[in-house]
Amino acid sequence: MQNTGLRSAVLTWRRPERASYRQWGVALGLGLSLTLLSAGWGGTAHAARGPGRDPQSPPVEDPQPVEDPQPAGGIFVALEVFAAEPLEVPATIHSNPIADSTVLPTGVPAGSLALFVIQGVVSSVDLGNGEWRIGSPAVFVYTSADTRIDNAPQVGDLVKVVALRTIAPGPVVAERITLRQLGPQTVTPADVETAFLFTGTLTADQGGVQTIGGNSFIVNDPDFPADIEPGLGVGSAVTVEFQPLGVAPAAD
Repeated sequence: MQNTGLRSAVLTWRRPERASYRQWGVALGLGLSLTLLSAGWGGTAHAARGPGRDPQSPPVEDPQPVEDPQPAGGIFVALEVFAAEPLEVPATIHSNPIADSTVLPTGVPAGSLALFVIQGVVSSVDLGNGEWRIGSPAVFVYTSADTRIDNAPQVGDLVKVVALRTIAPGPVVAERITLRQLGPQTVTPADVETAFLFTGTLTADQGGVQTIGGNSFIVNDPDFPADIEPGLGVGSAVTVEFQPLGVAPAAD
């Protein structure tokens, strides 16, 4: 069945040489198959007993599944796994930014950050205080000293923003703001998609599931397998971009 999960557009974050992380077109695929889940979580795939089997022959006992120790944390869908990078929301230029209160899925690993991808028309901008309002109703986006702004977008232009936020309500702080189309454009509600970032040690990698920081991340979704940086292995410190299992990205 065709995966119907959102496809997000994200940009290279801290290391421009990365080929896929945060580029336009990273998949936020959420359509996981039950076969994958059962195989990846200690389940046993049993061949069907077809009509050609001799009914007089003794029954074939199904092999008992091997019980692998499961981590105490949750299970999530990995979109990308790469060498660990610092996770922090930068300080804003604005002295009193407005906290974003978008409701995010609960149960993500402690220490995770929310990754926002916002596309909309700039309805207001205060460069001196580093405050951008995208769409209407406005999504408030703030810049830091490290925010990259491409092609000097202005009010009325269509932009795409890649930003970070704490899991608790807090300001949405732009990593990058990019001009997509010159204005004047009609101001409409912005499109907002979210994923999550978590850093931890990779302690197990088997059956299409990686255990990172005590949490399990499915990496072999049949429609959108995770992009895994070469050279990583058990013991590596990694950062994973992920979605909660079966939870669509939040938007408002």
